[in-house]
Formats: sequence, structure tokens, C-alpha cells
Amino acid sequence: MKKFAAFLFCGFAASVLAGCATAKINYVKDGFSAPDIVAMLPADNQSNDLTAPRAALGAVASALIGANYFPISTPAQEEILRKLGLTDGGQLNAFKLTDLASKLETDGLVVTRIDEFKKVNIGIYISPTVETTVMLYDNHGEKLWEATSKFTEKKFNLSLQAAIQAGAQELAGDLVGKIFKTSLVRESQIMGGLLAKKMTMNKPSLAYPGPAYQPATPKQVAAK
Repeated sequence: MKKFAAFLFCGFAASVLAGCATAKINYVKDGFSAPDIVAMLPADNQSNDLTAPRAALGAVASALIGANYFPISTPAQEEILRKLGLTDGGQLNAFKLTDLASKLETDGLVVTRIDEFKKVNIGIYISPTVETTVMLYDNHGEKLWEATSKFTEKKFNLSLQAAIQAGAQELAGDLVGKIFKTSLVRESQIMGGLLAKKMTMNKPSLAYPGPAYQPATPKQVAAK
């Protein structure tokens, strides 16, 4: 009977999955008016994964779009920043944000810090983590808001078969990563989704056009 119970345990609980998803608002300027077009500046990558900015910035841009912003990052912008000597977010302290906004001709700037971007994989235990802190500034260099979003997952494979299946899934994920020339694409997108949800549901909302926006009254509309 004990052997049968053990067999059932292995059959129905071959793996245990636990996830932790959090998003928090660190700062909001009272009554801010959100800029429409915002430039995505190079990420300050605090992780050891050199490909992290590609996945993380893409996820942050998606989150901003979900919150009604219009984030842009073009080859022309990259060339402007390169001529200024800015190629990495870790260099931002050497530049004035007002100058960058003027050079890029945008209403606002998005500064992204990649706090964690890693995956532990030892077969029986797999744990990816993606965490970013995002800051929005207006073209005067004033911080409007700051938010942190984190997604981490812990998977314990309790049988050889589950470990093999997990390995196959990881290989598939690595293939996707190679296509996009980065890793943790799925995890980054989940992290971005959490950020978008927190931005739009927070009180006050961090979404565009910001808490200072006042819709036109019927009288004002008629006057136009």
C-alpha cells in the first residue's frame, strides 16, 4: 500500500511549480501630467546577462503601450546617443536628462534598471527571475514616477521523467531565446504584464495622460 501511495505521488506530482509575481510603485509625483511620446534610454543592466536589455526593454515598452504611452526606440535615436557617448544605461549619471530629451526631441524619457535577470537550472530545480525598475521623467528632467516589477518561478522536478520533460521545455525556450538573441523572453513578458496592470490600476494611475488630466466639459467642447 505504501509503494502504491508512493507511485501515485510520483505520477500525479511529478513536478511542483511555485511562482512569485510582484509589482510596486516606489514614487509618484503629485498631480503629474504624463508625456505622450517617450524615448526608451539604454538600460542600466545590473545582471550578469549581457543579452538582458533586449528582452527587458521590449517587455517594458509593451507595458508602457498597455498604459497608453507611445514609447520609441529607433536606430536614429541610438545613433544620436552613440555620438553623445551614451551606449549603456550605467553611463546616464554623466548626462543631463534635459539635454537628452532635447536631442531626442521627445516629451519624456524612460530609464530602466535591470535589477535581476537570471535562471538557475540544475535539472531537478529550475528557477528563472526577471526584475526591473522603471522610471519616467519629463523633458525637464523631473521624475514623474518609479515602479518595480518582478517575476520569479521555482520548479522542482520530483521524477526523472519530469526532469527530462523540463529539460526539453528549457531547450525549446533557449531556441526562442536564440531567435530573439536574448533569454527569458516569456518571463520578461510576464514581468511587463504585471507592470502594465499595476500602472493602470494604481491610485493615482500611472497611465497616460496622468492624474492632472481634466477631460473637456461639454461647454468647452461646444466652444471649439
